[in-house]
Formats: sequence, structure tokens, C-alpha cells
Amino acid sequence: MTSVFSGPFYLIDGLSWGSLQTSGAFGATMEGRAPEKGRLCQLAEQSEKRRHALLLRAGWAGSSFYPVPNNADVPESWLREDPHPLSMSTYINDDGNQPLKDEEERKARRQREQNNYKAMPAAWIKRITEGTFPLQEKMALFWHNHFATSLVKVNRSLYMAQQYDLFYRFGLGKFGDLLKAITKNTAMLIWLDGYRNTSRAPNENYAREVMELFTLGVGSYNEDDIKAAARAFTGWQLDKTGASVFRQELHDQSVKTIFGKSDNFDADGIVELLLEHPRTAEFITTKVCRHFYRENPEPELVRELADLYRNSQYDMKTLLGVLFTREEFYQAAEKHSLVKNPTQFLAETVRLTGIHLTADQISHWLNEMGQLLFQPPNVAGWPSGEIWLNSATLRSRFHFAQEAARLAKEGPLGQNMPPSAEAAIEEWSSILCLTLTANTREALLHFSKGDWSLTKAQGLLALLLISPENQKM
Repeated sequence: MTSVFSGPFYLIDGLSWGSLQTSGAFGATMEGRAPEKGRLCQLAEQSEKRRHALLLRAGWAGSSFYPVPNNADVPESWLREDPHPLSMSTYINDDGNQPLKDEEERKARRQREQNNYKAMPAAWIKRITEGTFPLQEKMALFWHNHFATSLVKVNRSLYMAQQYDLFYRFGLGKFGDLLKAITKNTAMLIWLDGYRNTSRAPNENYAREVMELFTLGVGSYNEDDIKAAARAFTGWQLDKTGASVFRQELHDQSVKTIFGKSDNFDADGIVELLLEHPRTAEFITTKVCRHFYRENPEPELVRELADLYRNSQYDMKTLLGVLFTREEFYQAAEKHSLVKNPTQFLAETVRLTGIHLTADQISHWLNEMGQLLFQPPNVAGWPSGEIWLNSATLRSRFHFAQEAARLAKEGPLGQNMPPSAEAAIEEWSSILCLTLTANTREALLHFSKGDWSLTKAQGLLALLLISPENQKM
């Protein structure tokens, strides 16, 4: 199979899938109240399309992917937290901080770290495809991108694993709890030089980013606020084990004035000030809407949701519980207003096909498609939206789809091939929660004309994976 890409248009074996356009609009206004009990269930039962919208946007793929008591209970059941979370550190090989005797031991540690760099993205994909708490994994990815921290600078997989655990633990809880924890997190202290921030030599990196990228956005603070906040964040250091510790003698204990308020603020005090600021709820709510709803949510809707979020003491379950019950949410889903990021595209492909990918392969394909987990490009995180569908990333998606179909032919597909092209299209599109257009279905059937064979099934699978409907949700 060959492929030719040109801007938003692309051809596969001469079949034009057309232009990938994003659309979607809100209608009625948002109600600023928590959803009625069972409201998600009622909505999910209304139509297959709505159930698919919930499954795709609150999770990663189709209903058969997750063992739930009843499809109508999805994702209402997912709003409940994992009572027994497994630490990401269980997937890596780390010797702690044992003293290294010689160069041979240092070399062995470096090799273990290189292996861990590849093991961690693979472990996350495994959790997504095999776990029973899909919404928590999606929220962990949301917060990983929000508090974008990279192994490239942190240079220790254990610290990144511990940060992931924070995102998983606090992802559906109170934002204030997460923000206080991330401020003192080892990976973040290294990433934004917080461990270098002392009363004698204040470092403004974290103070600046916590306002600009993590809570308020540009224009809601001034340079004096940053300087004062940096002094308030002083004193957090790393001990010999890599754990964060507070050293009182390195903390600036003088009075600081921030947002017009004066006190002897410390790190938690700054977090409380940020939570009190009216821009914080709106800033986080906007990003949540862009992640789950549409790329450009209406300001009026965001303000209503932000009020709800702030009044709930920044409780994410409350915010999502309301968002997932709104009519506008489903209207946007019907218009496929969100582009699947590479992690979602890869995870759903793995789950559909049942193929096994090595850690090397997972890291390779995520990197090729533009989203290597635990290595965001910068402190602003990965981009979103149509940028995932440029000529380079689409080409990488197509090559991955080809490879996945080839591996499936050698394994699961070869062992359980659907009896016909029509049956394959119905089965696979149902699992992926896809509503195929007449043109796409016709193109797939046209490709499948003639004798139905394993090779034909392989090609059909690759085409379905790269179809326009499977790039968006």
C-alpha cells in the first residue's frame, strides 16, 4: 500500500478521504449545578452515538474495552477513583540511590535508565489498554501535559514515575491538593529549578510558570508578583535520596506582597492565593473543555462552568460530571470536534487489534506521531487540535496503521478473521465507536471487492484505522 499526503488531503491507494475539518458549536447555556443521579446513564441509553461519545471522550475506545457492570454505567462508574492504584515505579528497574562504587556501576545505572525511558511509555499504554479506570488515565495525561515535565532534564525515571502517581492519585480530585503536591514534587523541583531557589539566590522559573501556564494565564499578574512568589517558594530542596525536603534556613521569611496582599507567604500560601484568584478556575476550565469538549469553547459557557468548578473547591469530578451530561457535549461529539492525540490513536489501535508492541516499538511510534510520553517538547506541553493532522504526523499514523495491520495478520486477525468485509467493517467500527459516512463505507467496500482473504482483511484494517472518522472524536 502506498500513501500520498498533501496538506489536509490525503490519498490511500487512490482513495481520497477528503479534507479533515473541525466544527462544533454550543447551543443552550450550561446549568451551574451538579448532575442528577443516573443522568449520565439516561443520556448514554438515548442512542448509540451518545454512548460512543461518552466512551471515546471520557475513555479511550469502545464499550467492550472495559469490564463495567452495564454500558449505561459508563463513564459514571469511571468518576469513582481507583481504590488500589499501582505505582508507575513498579514498571521500572531502579536501584534507589545506592552509592556507586566505580565506572562499571555507573554505566549499568545509565543503561537501566535508558531502558526505563522506553519502559515507562509502554507501561502507560498497558495501563490504558488493560486497566479498568480509563478516565483516570485520561486525566493523568491531561495533567502530564498541563504540568509538562520531561525526562530529558529530570534525567531520572523514578522521579517521573512518582509525578505520574500524583496525576493519577489527584487527577479527579481537588486541584488545590494537586497543585500543592506538584509544587514540592522532585521532578518539578528539578524541571523548573525549584531546588536552586533559596533566600540568598531566588530563582523565578517556577513562580513564573505556575502563574502563566499552570493557573492564571498571561496578563493576570505582574513582574513584582513573580518576584515575591519566587521568594515564597524558597527552601524546598532535595535530600540524598532525591526526596523533596523543606529547609527552613533557606526559606525567605520576610513579608511578601502578591496580588495586593501582604504576609509572610510560603509555598502553600501562594497556592491558596492562586486558588482565590478568579482567573484560575476559568483557566483550568478552558483547558478541560479543550481536552474533552472542543478546541474553542464559548467564553460564556466556560465562565458558567468555572463558577461551578470554583464553588466546588476545584473538584474535578464535579466539573466533569456536569460537562458529560450536557446536550452541547453530544452535539460537538456528533460533529467530531476533537482530534485524537497520538496516545489515544495508538492505544485504541492496540486494543482493537490485540497486537503486542515492544517498549521500543511503542516509544518509536509515539515519537514519530509527535507525543512521546514523559518527554513533552517544553514547559508548555504538547499542542492540540489540527496540528496532529499535518502531512508529517498523518504519514506517521498511516505507517503505524500499516504496521499494526501487518502484526494483526500474523497474530489475532489471522486466528479470528471476520467472515466478510461487511462483517469486518461492522465489528471494527463498532469497537472503535466510529460512525462511518456513506463515502467512507463505500470506499472500504470498494477496496475489499473480490475474494475475501487474510491479506485483503489486513489492508482493510489499515484503511479503517487511518480513515477520517478514526482521527477525530
